[in-house]
Amino acid sequence: MSVSKSDEEIPRNTPDRNKQLFSITFLKANPESVKYFTGFQSYDHFMYLYNGLSSKDEGMTDRHNHLIPEDQLFLTLIKLRRTLGFVHLGHVFGINKSEAFQIFLTWLDFLYLHFKGSDMWLSRKVIDETMPKDFKSKYPNARVILGVTEIPIRKPSNLKDQKLTWSNIKKKNTLKTVVGISPRGHITFISETFGGSATGREILEKSYLLKPGMFETGDVIVAKKNLIEKDVFVNQDVVVSNPPTCKSLPNLSPSKNEPCDPKSSKPVRVERVIRLAKTFKILKTELHHFLTPHGGKIIYVCFSLCNFKPCVVPDLV
Repeated sequence: MSVSKSDEEIPRNTPDRNKQLFSITFLKANPESVKYFTGFQSYDHFMYLYNGLSSKDEGMTDRHNHLIPEDQLFLTLIKLRRTLGFVHLGHVFGINKSEAFQIFLTWLDFLYLHFKGSDMWLSRKVIDETMPKDFKSKYPNARVILGVTEIPIRKPSNLKDQKLTWSNIKKKNTLKTVVGISPRGHITFISETFGGSATGREILEKSYLLKPGMFETGDVIVAKKNLIEKDVFVNQDVVVSNPPTCKSLPNLSPSKNEPCDPKSSKPVRVERVIRLAKTFKILKTELHHFLTPHGGKIIYVCFSLCNFKPCVVPDLV
């Protein structure tokens, strides 16, 4: 797959190994830049991810030998976090834009497979041990809080794809995913990605959440009423709670679309976690045609990376 000509519309750059402006050395020497470019808190935090990936295995070092693996991961995180174009990335890493694009795709696949192979679904025991006290007093049996997110894509040329990806809510073409968090704010569920026309019900009915053994008897699923109907989980022997939105409650300032707990007036903010994920600006920027087929992997990786933060929802402690 070739890079779109619209990618900043800057002339093709050529590799210059002596002019690599960004590297793992730059990251180590500029601690204030680590979070800006990668979303991680420090160089050591970045290396914690890298070392946990076992990225030196199975030829990862040989696929793009113009950059060491650490720099390849650095490039990938910059693309996700700051959504720099591949021409720009090629320039600062001393490679051409085609190689920058291929490095991104290689590492996107690698990160996706790594995170997909990790079991992020938490046991009932872990949920109970980490549940915030104020939340436990209202939803002691809560297992997951569900929300939906959409990311914009460039309008497809195919009429069928236009219809499938059109979102009546966003009034644009989008990709849609359902995500779930624990009461503590840990991301525990990321669905497959669908076109923006899909409903939350359609997405969940095709997800692994409906597989036997995912829930225990009496577990509570918290979600907005317009996301799922209670009968979706009728065979799971669980309770679906649909808190009212903040719009329906007086004297509340959060977003009108955020589900709220009327007993404590404290929002159950899966939306806050979604906003955290969208600090990876690639999720807020209209995806080009050449990246749209990879949109599901991009969403999955960005949300998975949020779990590397020390505390996703600190004020729910």
